[in-house]
Amino acid sequence: MTTAAQLTTLASQINSGGFHLAARNFAYPLPIFLGNTTTVAETPEQVGALLRQLRVLVRARGYRRLVPRMASVELPRRGRFRVWVDWIGDGPTGQQPLFRTVCYNHGSAEDNLTQMVRVETLALPRRASRRKAA
Repeated sequence: MTTAAQLTTLASQINSGGFHLAARNFAYPLPIFLGNTTTVAETPEQVGALLRQLRVLVRARGYRRLVPRMASVELPRRGRFRVWVDWIGDGPTGQQPLFRTVCYNHGSAEDNLTQMVRVETLALPRRASRRKAA
């Protein structure tokens, strides 16, 4: 499965509540960097809980689902490569960029695990709401 297909599958698992399946995409322990904060998820259950919280936050902002857009993929060196992903919220007023991650992967483009995640931007807008006609 290509990296783009893996991302699409991951988003589908998050959107449908398949957090235990989504957690299989990561190696453990999994460092996650967000600004000046570092969290280390030791188990798939911890990643599943983080993904569940992410889905709750996205839905609370009025978005129905997350859509990944692969911005760039680094050429693999010694079985390691980075993937830049823009995560888009799909809501009633269309799509809105929500955040960008850099995933540090190990393996090939067709078969890999994410070993570390860095959240570069976090701009979750308050609400994706419909405007009422005057």
